Amino acid sequence: MTSVHFTTFTPGTRAMLSMNLAGKYRPRTFKAVQGQPHPVRFLSGLIQHGQAARSLLLHGAIGSGKTSLVRIYAQALNCETPTAEGSPCQTCEPCQTGVGFHEYDTSGRGGERETVLEWIHPRYLSPKGRGWTVLFFDEAQALEAKAADALLKMVEEPKPGVIFCFATTEFVKIRAALRSRLISFEIKPLCADEAITLLTDCACLEGIDHEPGALALLAGLRHGYPRDLLNGLEQVRVSNGGPVTIARVREVFDIDHTDRLLTYVQALATGDPGAQNAAWFSWNEAAAVKLDWLRTLFTGLYYNDVLGQTITVDALIASILPSERAPILAAFRERLGVASMGALAPYWRAMMARWSTAALDLDETALQLRVALFHHFVNDELPVLGLGRQVETRDRTPERAKVTSAPSAVEVQVVSHAPVGGPNRFPTIGDAHGVIESASYLMQEHGRLFNARLRIEPALFGLQEEAESVSLIAAFCLALEAQVERWSKGPFVRLSLIERDLARDGEVVGHILAHLPEPTGLGRSVDMVTRITTWACSWRREAWLPSCDAVVFETPATHGAKPLTFHWDSVLDLCAGVGEDAMDRDPVQEAPVRLLDLLEIARSRRRIVGGIAAPLVARSELLRPHAVEMACENGMPLLSALAARQWDRICSGWELQEHKDRQRTKAERAAALVRIAEDYGDTTEARARCEDLVASWQGPSEERLRRAWRGWWLPEEV
Repeated sequence: MTSVHFTTFTPGTRAMLSMNLAGKYRPRTFKAVQGQPHPVRFLSGLIQHGQAARSLLLHGAIGSGKTSLVRIYAQALNCETPTAEGSPCQTCEPCQTGVGFHEYDTSGRGGERETVLEWIHPRYLSPKGRGWTVLFFDEAQALEAKAADALLKMVEEPKPGVIFCFATTEFVKIRAALRSRLISFEIKPLCADEAITLLTDCACLEGIDHEPGALALLAGLRHGYPRDLLNGLEQVRVSNGGPVTIARVREVFDIDHTDRLLTYVQALATGDPGAQNAAWFSWNEAAAVKLDWLRTLFTGLYYNDVLGQTITVDALIASILPSERAPILAAFRERLGVASMGALAPYWRAMMARWSTAALDLDETALQLRVALFHHFVNDELPVLGLGRQVETRDRTPERAKVTSAPSAVEVQVVSHAPVGGPNRFPTIGDAHGVIESASYLMQEHGRLFNARLRIEPALFGLQEEAESVSLIAAFCLALEAQVERWSKGPFVRLSLIERDLARDGEVVGHILAHLPEPTGLGRSVDMVTRITTWACSWRREAWLPSCDAVVFETPATHGAKPLTFHWDSVLDLCAGVGEDAMDRDPVQEAPVRLLDLLEIARSRRRIVGGIAAPLVARSELLRPHAVEMACENGMPLLSALAARQWDRICSGWELQEHKDRQRTKAERAAALVRIAEDYGDTTEARARCEDLVASWQGPSEERLRRAWRGWWLPEEV
């Protein structure tokens, strides 16, 4: 292939057309598909064994190569002379015409049952040609339930010569019954080395000059998806027509992560606490994101510089040039007094050990605390480890501060108390977990639901500053609680979230969920919801901007939903501002999946939010950690569908059944302790018997006997 250099870019020229790299280098044979050995081996094997066919489901991110793989497979099935490795020959008439391959854009054409069947029937009932008819549904997550169910029989027992293929970016949205009838493959992103190789090969074939490290940086930014990688290369190349440099990649994609990271680690190397704090808190990212970068850089430096090996741990880290890494390592060596690079190894392992088991889904305050302790370790403890003593690599974090893969409902009740004016925070996966567990606890322990939700917008009171807006929201919450206490003796429960809503020009907004009890006294004919609605909509009305609703109040009645649906819909709405990069574990896929997808929060409800220095989540007294701990006394830990990652159970309402058994068991246990006190009085024997009895009650909540319902974790009875 002739190398082509583009020094100018004029729309409509041949130069622009030839730079469509994603289309130009789309793989057309199995051999050309990179990074997918398992699906390639399976599909090419089908062709090699007589062009046998199977219906497929390919799932993976946008631009990962799902459609390309299906097209190669379909073309090979109908190829007259497939190659020895099972690829289409690209020269016969079926390969040239694409006969037998039919693609349906589900998201574009619609996933309704009637529309899908109308497209299928003429192709399914009367397949043309002597080869295979491949019916391919792209973006299959858009298939509605009735449409997916209508396909089940055809997919399970297709007509001779017909197969179905599906591709999706959202595996969990494909109906389980349909998934069970298909052979599924996850199309994974390319690893760092493969992504860099793809970009390097393309750049060489196109004659694109590039600086060492620039393609590695680009590979890390595009997350290993082939189409994104090639589009990214095209974007940088077209932007100036000159060589692809690290500086140009950073400019085009507006990134400064590596600069921020290097500044921070340089401050660690010199042992300067002031510089460390300045670099850390001026880096406008969540602590978990920054720590993930730090762990990756430490790992890359350990293998490539300290040990002298050549290992690509991460493409972005690989883009950091030796000249940028050298000052950091030199500063560490000088401060620690080591003569050689290899002598840094025990010190380096000690630093890596501080984060080796750290759970980055801890709440922001907990992570900031661990960073402060890490600074103390690097500045004061690391220099005195000494080469001759055993370096302790054990994580010294207290057990109660750790979060395991299955945290209890109590452990996630951590609330941020970052002061206004501190570093900005963004909603994290820990915030979402805490909100969901608080809502579940309210139902299990108290048998109550959130029956009201409010939104307050300080900007409509004429306030623009963050501190003033946060103060107004806090004042409203206190006034709301005071009104409820004045009108009722029942328990008041509140869960609130403060956000900076970028869809509202970055305004601070308060979201409040509440359980409003029944009123007491002479006014029982008027319910609490009606009273609070009237009060909330008139609160400081004189300060509102004209023709606006600064306080919006909703109930199950106004929302048109059943109480349980309203409760969980409101709770999940508080989680809708968690970023798309928040991942959680899906036991079905055995892989990380977007939390918003697992919670089935519609894209139309997801919010893009900015950072805020105030505490994000707040709870009233009944939901705070000490109240939860008291509720769990006497061996009564809470259940948690979230901790078990039973995503389909989170909003099912099992807590109301659990509440009945929970109250009965707590009453029985309290009575048993009272009987011991009555029989033995205030004696050592009485206390010992009580301690023995309480010890016998300890154990997982799932093992406690239930009489009102059958636990959702148990297998169904035959």
